[in-house]
Amino acid sequence: MGIHTTIDTPAPVWFLECELTNRCQLACRHCYSSAAPTEGHGTMTVADWEHLLDTAPAAGVTTIQLIGGEPTLHPDFPHLARYALTAGLHVQVYSNLYRVTADHWKLFSHPKVSVATSYYSDVAAEHDKITGRRGSHARTRAAITEAVTRGIPLKVGIVNCGPGQRA
Repeated sequence: MGIHTTIDTPAPVWFLECELTNRCQLACRHCYSSAAPTEGHGTMTVADWEHLLDTAPAAGVTTIQLIGGEPTLHPDFPHLARYALTAGLHVQVYSNLYRVTADHWKLFSHPKVSVATSYYSDVAAEHDKITGRRGSHARTRAAITEAVTRGIPLKVGIVNCGPGQRA
C-alpha cells in the first residue's frame, strides 16, 4: 500500500499590474509606491511596455491594470491602454480620479475597460487630509458619479488609514 499525494497545480496567471509611473497629483501618506507630484515615470520605454503587453497573453494574462502613482499622468498612458486593447487584453485603470479629461472618459467607455479608485471618507476634509490635496474628495466623488452615470464598470476601494476615520 503506497502513499498517494497530490500536488496542487498553481492557479494560472491572468492579471498583470503595470505600474506606469510614480507621479501623482496627490500626496497620500500611506502610498505604497511613494508617489508624489514631482516623481518620474520610471525607466521602461514605450517599446518595453509594448513588448510586455505583446507577451502577456501568451503567459495567460487576460487583464492588465494600469496603476501608478496616477497612471493617467504618464505621457504615453492613452497609447499604452489602447495598445493593450489591440493585444486583446482587458484594461483596468486604477486612478485617483482627481483629473479625468474628455479623452479619458472616451477611453474608459470602451467595453473592455474598467476603472478602479480609492476612497477614504465621506467627510471631505478627512478625505482631503489623507490625500494631502484640498478638493480631492469633491473631484473623486464627482468622477465616481460620472463613471456610474456613463455605465463604466467601477471598483471603489474604501481604504481605512487609521482609528477614527469614517471609512
